[in-house]
Amino acid sequence: MSYIILQDIFYIVILIVLSIPLGIYIYKIMTGQKVFLTRVLAPVEKGIYKVMGVKSDEEMGAKKYALSALLFSAIGFVFLWILQMLQGFLPFNPEGMEGTSWHLAFNTAASMAKKKMVAVSEGTLSTSNAMFVGLLIGVIFIIGALSFLPAVALGPIADYFTMR
Repeated sequence: MSYIILQDIFYIVILIVLSIPLGIYIYKIMTGQKVFLTRVLAPVEKGIYKVMGVKSDEEMGAKKYALSALLFSAIGFVFLWILQMLQGFLPFNPEGMEGTSWHLAFNTAASMAKKKMVAVSEGTLSTSNAMFVGLLIGVIFIIGALSFLPAVALGPIADYFTMR
């Protein structure tokens, strides 16, 4: 049996073995049970809740959710607007691009902040049916295959050149 097949089997076994504790960890997190990171992350989470004025045991109603969504969009809009105008002064600007004018930055930020509702038509794809689920699974499978198969194909070639 070649080394590449053994490597593939080892990789699949490692993935299966790691998926079991990861699944248990996610289950415990979603059901509110304590995990090994609780001692470290719980104080950080409580601090963030305290700064934001959020009660961890309180659920959010529709009005509060709508207000939060609008406030988040408004803050994001202002941040993006200022960011685009100050682009020339920001670090990591190797092209030396200048900031955009205030009206162009405002227009761009506004178009990114608004939620675009698209009416269902022949050109849209509904995400609430089995067709979407099938396409999603197909895309995930294709991406996985495109990242895995080149390694399988190039593995023997790499072995050939490294053993010379």
